[in-house]
Amino acid sequence: MTSCPRCITLHWFSLWRNGPKTGCSLWLRYGFFIRDNSIILVNTFGASLQLAYVITYYLYCVKKSLVCRQMFTACTVLVYETDLIVAKHRVGLLCCFVTIIFFAAPLTMLAHVIRVKSAETLPFSLILATFVVSAQWFLYGYLLNDFFIQVPNALGTALSGFQLSLFVIYRSDSSATSPLIQIR
Repeated sequence: MTSCPRCITLHWFSLWRNGPKTGCSLWLRYGFFIRDNSIILVNTFGASLQLAYVITYYLYCVKKSLVCRQMFTACTVLVYETDLIVAKHRVGLLCCFVTIIFFAAPLTMLAHVIRVKSAETLPFSLILATFVVSAQWFLYGYLLNDFFIQVPNALGTALSGFQLSLFVIYRSDSSATSPLIQIR
């Protein structure tokens, strides 16, 4: 929800140009492995939203066979299990990897931000929400003593904290108006 203002400024097809995402689905699976109702509840909602995104993407994409292959691969990862302990470990590692990639995604704009000495291209509300939520999930993982929850969220808190510091280092000119304000 925090990225809604940012989405308005983008062409809507670009929101799904990288295809479907499976982060919440993986965390949902992991929640079932460790039998944690909080993880299951939160990620059931997230996976439902992701399914809606995938269906929308599928309806408007040109390469439907690619989407089908991606979904088949994702479902195979989520369903296939030989040994419960090994499957839990593999899904946990995959959750860590996907979550870290999510947290690091805005860093792709780092070179541009430093070059132009402006943080205007970074999604402030999304980064702030990521900082707060990843800190909360880190604390929850600490309470559970769960390495797979702690590690990506500790990194997410650090990365989003670094990204927030860019807004302090490269303050925007107060006389310039944001593209989000111009839309309103």
